[in-house]
Parts: sequence; C-alpha cells; structure tokens
Amino acid sequence: MVGVIKGHCIALMQPTPGGLKLIGRPGWKMGEVLGVMVEQAGRKVFRAKSEVVEATEERLSELENFSRELEGLMAPRA
Repeated sequence: MVGVIKGHCIALMQPTPGGLKLIGRPGWKMGEVLGVMVEQAGRKVFRAKSEVVEATEERLSELENFSRELEGLMAPRA
C-alpha cells in the first residue's frame, strides 16, 4: 500500500500489474492517518478514530481538486 499526499489530502493506493489502483476514497490527512468524510449531527466532518475536523468549503474544495488530479493521472493513456 502506498500513501499519496498533496497538501492536506491523502489517498491510499495499491500497486497492481497495471499500475496504481485507488483504495477507497481520498480523505483528509490527520496526523499520520487518513480522515474519512462522514456526516455527524447533520454536518460533514473528517473523522479518524476519536479526532474530528470540520469539512469546511475550503477543505472540500482542496479534496475535490486532489481527487480530480488523481483521476487524471490514473486515466489510461492512448
């Protein structure tokens, strides 16, 4: 397993014979772990164990940009 980090975003990837494959969805880097986005009390947050970070518009935008960049890098090349 490989962790790909850019800014505060992180994605876990697995090497395969065809290249790297995304494991799950990218999330927010919280210390040394990936915080997954969940809904808690009607609001979006990133959670890793007992730690919780608000999923602000700025963080969601950064994560969306990171996800799009990863998709572009992993797209098959002709």
